[in-house]
Amino acid sequence: MNISARTVVEKMEEELMQLAEQVDRKEEAVVKEHARVLKAYCDIILASDESKRKRNIDTVKTAKISSKTAGIKQSSIETKQVSSSSAARTTSEIPSSDGNLLEF
Repeated sequence: MNISARTVVEKMEEELMQLAEQVDRKEEAVVKEHARVLKAYCDIILASDESKRKRNIDTVKTAKISSKTAGIKQSSIETKQVSSSSAARTTSEIPSSDGNLLEF
């Protein structure tokens, strides 16, 4: 479930108003409870930012890996082409082994 930051902030504002009322009444236990709730709301916002950042990092890593893989494949293709052309030259340069070397 995806909760918008605006919704969380609205809930934080409500909680902050209740906290302010309790501070005026000097009820320490209740004040601490409202403060914990506010902290939890902050953690929700921070966690959503962190997960977005992690998704962005994962996307960048995937793109880099794909790029490297494409480069390796291209390099492999080029190497095969060079090897096959080298093999063709080498084959044409080797003298035939048909017949006897002593026969002129």
